[in-house]
Amino acid sequence: MDDSGVNPPQRPLRPTRLLIVDEDEALRTELAALLTDAGFEVLQAANGRAAIDAQERGAAEVVIAEMLLPEVDGFELIAHFSRQVGRPKFIAMTSGGKLGADFYLKTARQLGAHGVLAKPFENKKLLEMIMGVLRGGTSTGPAR
Repeated sequence: MDDSGVNPPQRPLRPTRLLIVDEDEALRTELAALLTDAGFEVLQAANGRAAIDAQERGAAEVVIAEMLLPEVDGFELIAHFSRQVGRPKFIAMTSGGKLGADFYLKTARQLGAHGVLAKPFENKKLLEMIMGVLRGGTSTGPAR
């Protein structure tokens, strides 16, 4: 078990680059620390426009993004990244907003998200989901 209290499901053989997109700086910092400890290289962005810029500078293999973002929302990010050569895997996360988490996550899945997580979620669940999408799998529904 590592210092975060979570056993990573399996360390990647080489550092895999992840991009965390959320306007909540404390959450981004917490997730970045968790994922760095698990052996990943982590990029961060506070909004959708910054996520597109970060992806252009250092292509991430997995994008983990809040769906309700300023400037460019998560739905637009899914569409944008799905048109890229070497398309990154996309994990959508949200706590809901006006329509509730299930609506946003179901829509994200329909648009091509490889995994979805309802906030708050367990760190272990995020790590398992990342490893699953890297192996080519997808999650079946909103996880907590």
